[in-house]
Amino acid sequence: MDHPETKTKNWFSNIGTSQEKILEKISTVAPIYSSVSGGGFGNQTGDALEVIVFKCLETINKSNPRFAYQGHFHLDKPKKNGRFERIEPPQNIGGGVTLKKPDFIQYGHDFGPLCIECKNYREWLYPRDGIIKELIIKSYQMKSIPVIIDRRIHYTTKTNFLTPAGIIAHESYYQYYPSEYSELAEKVKNKRLLGFTDVRATEDPDVRTIKFFNELLPRVIEDMSKKWSRNKEALYDYATGGMNLSQLYTIIGSPAGGKWSEFPAVSEEFNPFSDR
Repeated sequence: MDHPETKTKNWFSNIGTSQEKILEKISTVAPIYSSVSGGGFGNQTGDALEVIVFKCLETINKSNPRFAYQGHFHLDKPKKNGRFERIEPPQNIGGGVTLKKPDFIQYGHDFGPLCIECKNYREWLYPRDGIIKELIIKSYQMKSIPVIIDRRIHYTTKTNFLTPAGIIAHESYYQYYPSEYSELAEKVKNKRLLGFTDVRATEDPDVRTIKFFNELLPRVIEDMSKKWSRNKEALYDYATGGMNLSQLYTIIGSPAGGKWSEFPAVSEEFNPFSDR
């Protein structure tokens, strides 16, 4: 059934549940869902993950100035409309220019700068998601190596697409809310309400994400940058509509790619489909 507070969002129930119980439940959970799915709250949750990544980049840079970065939050200033003041990174690196906005750029790696994209959505990231195309386009145009940080990335996205393509990925495993929304986060996590048990009201990085930036990324960047360099023309062609995903998979050597072979023509004498 529909509910006015969540507009076109459909709600479902078990067959046989009384209308009275359905309405009672919806009247409880719909306002909570509405509070975290509209009214600009998505921008605030987006900021929460970006602040976490910013803190990781800042810490790395302080310990080793070689790893400079662009994209900055003024955490020392009070929030305005629930958001920290932010300085956007440039949309060009050297001769590479894009019309799209990166979240962060990190320098200092021997294999080139990183274009880092942060997504703090509830939805899992699937191979055909436009987010991946956007990252490919901006990374290609800025001559940088793509990195995506997302709450959850589907297995097929990683194994069939991102890894063979040379797109570095990290799953945060949590959906982050700004720290001031701890009470709302507890309601959202309640299994009797929305049951979003992975929500965390914090803007501090988890140990797992710190480890990704400090240890895992430096280990994989050489191999992934080589894959990206080898595949980036085909990836850009795909992202801009020049080929479909199946064709791309075959070109980049994905496990899901087609294994095409040329076979000699079947003679009429042994052709089982012949009319003779």
